[in-house]
Amino acid sequence: MSNTTILDLIGPASIDAETQHEARDLADLLGNPQASRAQWAEAVAAASESNPHLEAGLRQVLAAASGAWASGQPLLVARPTNEALPTGKVAEMLGYTRSHVVNLINRGILPAQGDLTRKGAHRKVLLAEVLAYQAKIAKGSKMMAALEAASTEYDFDALDDTAGE
Repeated sequence: MSNTTILDLIGPASIDAETQHEARDLADLLGNPQASRAQWAEAVAAASESNPHLEAGLRQVLAAASGAWASGQPLLVARPTNEALPTGKVAEMLGYTRSHVVNLINRGILPAQGDLTRKGAHRKVLLAEVLAYQAKIAKGSKMMAALEAASTEYDFDALDDTAGE
């Protein structure tokens, strides 16, 4: 998953207590290997009927999973943005080596949690920080492409010819 990009954040910015409760119950059932397919279907249908936010979110998740698998690609399942990820997982998401991620942390480019002063410390990075870093890198790439395009449109050689006159 070296070139993973998160395209969509699914769900509303804030979720009411009722939706949280229903989502928690649904997650518990879907995560239970002893639950039957009929129980899964019934729980998804009930949640969809009672809560439009859950229905819309479930549709987006299932569409993303089906589309990724249909094209032979793995699916990145994101955690809540306040979850702290180990440097190896951050490296996998960004397509970097773990040592490069540690270097970014040590240089203060990527904020991290944990004892950063001790060598060999277990550093963790909030998913929100990883997403912000990805967005910053993507924005920088777009700006560089625009600069390259603009520089090819301008005749810099003409400046050199007139400089000696």
